[in-house]
Amino acid sequence: ALGFRLHCNYERGSRPYLPGRLPKSVTHLFHQAVYDCPIETSYYLFVVRDPLARSRSAFVYGRPDKDGNSPHEHHVDNLNRLYNECPFQTMNDLARFGLKEDGFASEKCKSRAVGMMRGVGRFENHHFFNYQYYLESIPKDGNILVIRTEHMEQDWINLERGLGGQIMSNITFPRDNTNQKEPRDLILGDEERMLLCRELCQEIMVYKRILRKALNIDDSAYEKSIDELRDVCPTEADAVKCTFRKPDISEKINHYRGPIDRLE
Repeated sequence: ALGFRLHCNYERGSRPYLPGRLPKSVTHLFHQAVYDCPIETSYYLFVVRDPLARSRSAFVYGRPDKDGNSPHEHHVDNLNRLYNECPFQTMNDLARFGLKEDGFASEKCKSRAVGMMRGVGRFENHHFFNYQYYLESIPKDGNILVIRTEHMEQDWINLERGLGGQIMSNITFPRDNTNQKEPRDLILGDEERMLLCRELCQEIMVYKRILRKALNIDDSAYEKSIDELRDVCPTEADAVKCTFRKPDISEKINHYRGPIDRLE
């Protein structure tokens, strides 16, 4: 979404960089099961957004068509187990029928809904490869830089300034890999939103930790993002712990990222 090439998709020179030093300074890739960063990598750039917005967007992105196909996901069987075998065509459906105690989804589908939201069941890939996965997969002493989707231009300019680049304004960022939301995707009741926030609690804790660790996010920028988070997930924005334990994803990291002992 920032205009950086994924090395697996584009030949060098086939698409122009955005202007500035930042696109030319970012090398290598860590995306889902692809990790080609050298072991001595010192800085990691995270592009983040509030976890509820990320979750809602990812759900639409992964949703198969009426024939059970998806142009974005290779593991369509995983998608169909959630979207087509269960009554979950929107996030409002998933919350109302799958997360609500008296929702009419089967127990199996309710378990899948919780598993997806917590990143322990592989259904939609962006939920499975979540913030917890990325943060716990990098070296513990790795330096983090962040671009917040909600404040993309501000964070971009600050990073450019830190790299000694020229300050730009009115930057136009290319939009790739996006799915058009349908009117039904904009519907989210207050009760359903709170249910989604509850299941995203540990992901929200990790999101806050990423912002706190980011070298380019000062106290003012952090509080701005937390204030925005309070608008959608007020309980979790101020919480210091959740009602359920953070999942142990060491096996997932070992399988998809590589042996954990390489990170020590």
